[in-house]
Amino acid sequence: MGASAPKLLPRLSRTAAVRSLHARSSRSMNLRTCLGVLLMGAFVLPGCRESEAKAGLPPPTGSGVPAPEVPSVSELLQEPASAPGAPGGPAAMAGTGTLYPVARADLGPNASGVLRQILVDQGDRVKKGQVLFRLDSVQAELAVQQAKAALESARVNLKALELEYRRSKELHEKGSLPVAVFEQVEARYDVAKTSLLQAETGLQVAQKALADTVVRSPIDGVVTDKLKNVGEAVTMMPPTVVLVVQDTRRLELRVRLPEGVLGTLAPGGSLRAVFPAIGVERVVPILRINPAVDVITRTVEIVCNVDNTDERLRPGMLAEVKLDAAPPAAASGAAGQKGKAL
Repeated sequence: MGASAPKLLPRLSRTAAVRSLHARSSRSMNLRTCLGVLLMGAFVLPGCRESEAKAGLPPPTGSGVPAPEVPSVSELLQEPASAPGAPGGPAAMAGTGTLYPVARADLGPNASGVLRQILVDQGDRVKKGQVLFRLDSVQAELAVQQAKAALESARVNLKALELEYRRSKELHEKGSLPVAVFEQVEARYDVAKTSLLQAETGLQVAQKALADTVVRSPIDGVVTDKLKNVGEAVTMMPPTVVLVVQDTRRLELRVRLPEGVLGTLAPGGSLRAVFPAIGVERVVPILRINPAVDVITRTVEIVCNVDNTDERLRPGMLAEVKLDAAPPAAASGAAGQKGKAL
């Protein structure tokens, strides 16, 4: 016991030192925490006072910008007041439409083959019946010559059998020719007549095939597209389009308007069409109104006739359509009859 006592004294002194160190660090941390709380209170207190001062104001609502006024369909369809010095005044904007040709032809070959010649180019004006392009016709020409030869052979054969038939008939009537022999001659004569008809039909077929190698314009118009060149193979089925011809002097304006216009527009009335691309404005008569209304867009198609004799307008051009100030004759007549009935 006397020897172990001196060894315990250093251990106790080290333990006391460690405890003293922990106590000092705890006091330092507590001091730092108190200082942090005081600083946070110094910053938060002015903000709370400011929020309390603003608490008496009502909260803001909306974006501060007034909502735009949306016009109704009836307001859009009404004509504005006429401007001074302008006859009729500007019409209300109703919609946009597109110009289409009244007559259009996508021309392809009537037989399969190779293009040998194209006689027109894009932009050329053509007449009805004018030759536009040709296919390679060597095989068709040979077929015509062969059909002509077959027809000539059938004629010669029929002529020879006709002479034999007449002689056999005379001998048969005199009793010099047996019935069986006469019947054989008569049968050969009938076959020769049928062969002649077949040869004539064959020639017509060959001539038709030769004519199909030439394609003519079915309408008066302008070549708007050239899709194939000489030397290219084209087919009848599926059809290969070689040229597109459109009649640019007779156009249709097709526009879709809200179904509410059905009470004011009718065939025989008119619309005002403005073509902004070239700055042209024209009054176009209403040709027809589609009898059905689109259930998705609630619009109806109006088709107007457009005179384009000067060819300033072009198919596919955009038009801004406005309602004409003058009411259509059909609509005004219906309104008059309704007034009389009342």
